[in-house]
Amino acid sequence: MYADFNWNLIISMLKDQKIKCKEVSKFPSVRRDLALLINKQVAFAEIESIAFQSDNGLLKKVSLFDVYEGDKLPADKKSYALSFFFSDEEQTLTDMVVDKSILKIFTSLEQKLKVELRDGTLK
Repeated sequence: MYADFNWNLIISMLKDQKIKCKEVSKFPSVRRDLALLINKQVAFAEIESIAFQSDNGLLKKVSLFDVYEGDKLPADKKSYALSFFFSDEEQTLTDMVVDKSILKIFTSLEQKLKVELRDGTLK
């Protein structure tokens, strides 16, 4: 297999685009996972939107990595397993800061979408 690109066309399409460069952060990102029990009508986009609205700017990405619907759950429910990625360009995040952010996000989801934790507890 091979690919043939028309480089002249690609370059002409990109000539008006401004290239933005940003230094890679010196500080590591932090990941927190939650398994949530939610109503079947709730879409991932709603959860993602509420999470970003609830956070103070440290949340960089929300990722859905598992969906479960089955006989072990009520008929009107599904389980989403989500990863929340946090980072700060100015400093290394502490567990206390990240835990506070994830708790704030969960509380917003709980109030707005009536989500429940599927496994484990938040402290």
